[in-house]
Amino acid sequence: MSNLHIRSLIALCFVSSLVGVRATETSSVAYVISLADEDGAGFVPASCLRASKSIEADNGFAALPGDVITAGTGKTLVAFVDGSCATLSPKSSLKIDAYQYPAQRCPTTVSVESGRAFFSVTPRPDDAHFMVHMRDHTIEVKGTQFDVITEWNSTTNTYSATVGVVKGSVTLNPSGATAVNMVVGTQVVLTSPITNITGYTGASTTLQQGNISTAEIKTLEASGVSTTEVNVGNNGSVSIKATSKNADGSVTTTSLTEVNGVTTKLSSSTKSGKTTTEKISESGTKETITQNSNGLQITEKLVSGAGTVTIKDSATKTTYTGTVTSITGGSLATATSKSGAKVVVETQYLANGTQQVTTLNLASGATSGSATVTIINPNGSTTTETQQVTSSSSGLTPVGAPTNVATTTPSQPQVPSVSTPGTPNPTNPLNPVPISQ
Repeated sequence: MSNLHIRSLIALCFVSSLVGVRATETSSVAYVISLADEDGAGFVPASCLRASKSIEADNGFAALPGDVITAGTGKTLVAFVDGSCATLSPKSSLKIDAYQYPAQRCPTTVSVESGRAFFSVTPRPDDAHFMVHMRDHTIEVKGTQFDVITEWNSTTNTYSATVGVVKGSVTLNPSGATAVNMVVGTQVVLTSPITNITGYTGASTTLQQGNISTAEIKTLEASGVSTTEVNVGNNGSVSIKATSKNADGSVTTTSLTEVNGVTTKLSSSTKSGKTTTEKISESGTKETITQNSNGLQITEKLVSGAGTVTIKDSATKTTYTGTVTSITGGSLATATSKSGAKVVVETQYLANGTQQVTTLNLASGATSGSATVTIINPNGSTTTETQQVTSSSSGLTPVGAPTNVATTTPSQPQVPSVSTPGTPNPTNPLNPVPISQ
């Protein structure tokens, strides 16, 4: 697998050979795509537990009823054949309990086994609702977008589940409490003892409800895929198109094509307005990657992890050409203009999700210069700094301390992490005033 993918927002892990047991395309009810994963050290792909056997769930993996899909170190998309989808956060698990729609007008049931999942459900008729289980609690959906976070707290010996509605409405059926009709902008936290017997209907669940702001709704929406299209052909082909609305206002589109269980094409494009900020396309061992970074448009054409690069500087109207090679968790591109000036771009992806892009401009014959270093943190904040750097065959070596450091924070607030509700606080949507107990 190549380490050269440019993954600032959405990542693609391409595996042409399939591992484990593949379901036939005609019997599968959903397909798996890796999102925002990391190549190199620490990368763990998604997996599927089927009949007590663990299978690697690579891109295009065909899922069946009864499967438990668990995300690896990155987010994982489970795209159902009717266009509904679930985006699993890292290490989160989703079980497909029952799925017959749209072939039959029957309800679909899935279970959030652990972690977090963002759901986008296409509109459904009354006799074919989409049901999401969280231990003893159930969400009944006709067609909407919502976020589910589950947590087991060993300290307090409790289980909590948080539901936030981004679009449309859902009906929440808590164990031991009255059903709640949730509309867009509402959030409910349910807490129950871990020792509670499954199916017990006693008043053992604490239910707390509150509102979430427009900014928080947009942040929740950016946590998962908002729309999918799944088309299954009679010739064994499958095509999937997924769209995500990112927190910075850009939109990422991911497309996958399979023929007889083998991925033939995988692509991702991120646009901000009419400007494409990143584009990745893979076919077999061939890749084309284009990104805009530090005023440069960088296009890499790769075969089996190595290839050529073209860099265009919009400020000076200069074009550089050269080669790109793999380094640990990223790439090193070196390109030269007709005048002999050189540009070196080093892109690294760290195990904690941080991305670092260093761009060094060198005059003709020079081996050192002033580099621009852009660090994109997992929380969305960006730090840009200037640093004197020396270029060598082993990469870029910093010289002296960084200067002109500038940090920007995301315009959208981060989704708060869930903890077991304590003293009621009406200003905190994750810990609001109890409405029943």
